[in-house]
Amino acid sequence: MPPKVHGLASAFTSTPGSPLKARLAGPSEQAGQPRDRGRLKDVGRSPSPPDFPLLRQSSDNRHMSLFRTLFVSLAVVLMGCSASSDDSGTEDPPDTGFIEVAGDDAGTQDAGAPDAGTQDAGTQDAGGGPTDSLAGLTRIASAEYQLFYLVNGRVLGIGSNRAGQLGVGHANPYNQVPPVDIALPAELRFKDVAGGGFQSVALDVQGRVWTFGQNLYGQRGDGTTNDYPNRTTTPNNGQPYLILQDSTGATFDNVIAVRSALLFNMALKADGSVWVWGMSGKAIGDTLGIAGDGNREPRNITRPVRVPLPQGVRITSFTTNDSSIFALDDTGKVWAWGGSAAGETLGRGNNPDYARPNSLNIPARVKELAAGGSQWVIALDESGGLWGWG
Repeated sequence: MPPKVHGLASAFTSTPGSPLKARLAGPSEQAGQPRDRGRLKDVGRSPSPPDFPLLRQSSDNRHMSLFRTLFVSLAVVLMGCSASSDDSGTEDPPDTGFIEVAGDDAGTQDAGAPDAGTQDAGTQDAGGGPTDSLAGLTRIASAEYQLFYLVNGRVLGIGSNRAGQLGVGHANPYNQVPPVDIALPAELRFKDVAGGGFQSVALDVQGRVWTFGQNLYGQRGDGTTNDYPNRTTTPNNGQPYLILQDSTGATFDNVIAVRSALLFNMALKADGSVWVWGMSGKAIGDTLGIAGDGNREPRNITRPVRVPLPQGVRITSFTTNDSSIFALDDTGKVWAWGGSAAGETLGRGNNPDYARPNSLNIPARVKELAAGGSQWVIALDESGGLWGWG
């Protein structure tokens, strides 16, 4: 049975965005009692700075399993749901040992069996194991209504396709099962994929960006807001689009990572620059400003624009939720901008929206970032401390 993730939200019970200090209970605190492994314990409001809640690790460093479980559990559940119903008695495909979950920037994650023993070569347990189609799985990217697997360099999509966001060359059926390959030449290989609301984005091994799905707000990045996927009479219906140029007319390439939010897409280039396109301004009741240029007015960014970070800042990884962007630079500092309905952008209780990138006052060097759902963020520092806000 897939592992359960216990009570993350229970550690954040005060006013949204207001810091709480919590910890993982250690073995010495529960001597003689059954250990409640991994459950976050609320110990009240931090009486003084730092501005962010530190979810302190227990002495046996089980904080790492918590951080990983948050994002690997989804992969485990989905792989279990995709299990073959054919109980043939054959052995499961070999476990690659690692899985990378898109959207968390948490690096490689252990996806092996909970125990350390070898796999049983006999008859499969009830429910079977992962199908052969998932052998070679390196990434799972979840979205609002769709899910992507990156398998042997190819993108497989499952779920809603009502806006053509699976990139299969059409907008039907609305609900796609089982996973289907992206509608691009078989020799093309990808290294990243992400899904947002009704749009998706993929990165090929040459550093080029492909988009597919809704284009009402410029998410396609083709300089228009023509919503091709819903025009069933056109050849562009659901067809992936290669972004050829940015907003300045320069070739858009050398990308190393992509992410997708509710109504916009993002790209990280090898030079440490961040690029965005899609809806910026007021959307779904939030004031965004995802372009980071100080403009909060509603507008559609139809080609990638570079986010104006301070001179010398080089971003190494990034993540996003529905309306906020979080980026980690090469010094371990976290930058954030965009909407902040629950205080998730700056981690403060007054819920500000920041239309320009701001560095966060986390008194530790951060090495990993993850934005979950629409209104919370966690960060792992180099000493193993876990910080959360939202």
